[in-house]
Amino acid sequence: MLEDFAFEEFLPTAWTYVGFAVRYADADSFYWTVLRQTTDSNDQPNSPLKLELAKQYYRLVTINLDFVGQINTLYKLKAEVRGSSFKIYVNDVLIIEREDSTFLNSGRILMWAGRCKARFDDVLVVNQ
Repeated sequence: MLEDFAFEEFLPTAWTYVGFAVRYADADSFYWTVLRQTTDSNDQPNSPLKLELAKQYYRLVTINLDFVGQINTLYKLKAEVRGSSFKIYVNDVLIIEREDSTFLNSGRILMWAGRCKARFDDVLVVNQ
């Protein structure tokens, strides 16, 4: 288990939500970084991809509305976590910088994809 680390992965995307959890202790204790597309009442996609940092699945910490991702595009997604500090990068550009101390304990990393096929490649975890 890691407390402070940097993590990155390459994510191809289609109509989807895809990303990874950090400091995963159990189903109620984790943060996740996700590229997600919203859907309409018929469960059809109605937006480009947005980058979110959330607690658990739906407790939003922050969303970057300036980042607009495209489906079927390969992204390099990276998280740096130190103490209560989170830095989220897309293609080596800092997009989200946030402080949150809800889950300060160490935990595992969990990769996640929903409603799509995703390939996680060149996953790198560095204990810093």
